[in-house]
Amino acid sequence: MSLRETAWAALTVLLILPGTAASLLLARQAPVWQAALALPMILLPSLLALARLQRHQRRVAFGLGAGPLVRLRWIWLPQLGPGFATSLLLLVLFAFAFRLLAR
Repeated sequence: MSLRETAWAALTVLLILPGTAASLLLARQAPVWQAALALPMILLPSLLALARLQRHQRRVAFGLGAGPLVRLRWIWLPQLGPGFATSLLLLVLFAFAFRLLAR
């Protein structure tokens, strides 16, 4: 991991953790604020997966004759799947935590 990537990772954590903690503290008061503050933490894995996509793969697949659905199925979904699955897991965990804290 390069110094630039490490700096971005540290900045991301510093920006996301306070909002996540605040969303857990607002469990009883404002569900809209709670969701808005937790959203960056939930979307982070998906956004990181999108950032890691390699642009040249689309051109290579197109050059080899792959159509849009084939590219989606065999190139993009395998790379984006783990990020989307992690986002879904975080969404379920946050919903469960908010439900427990709202009692």
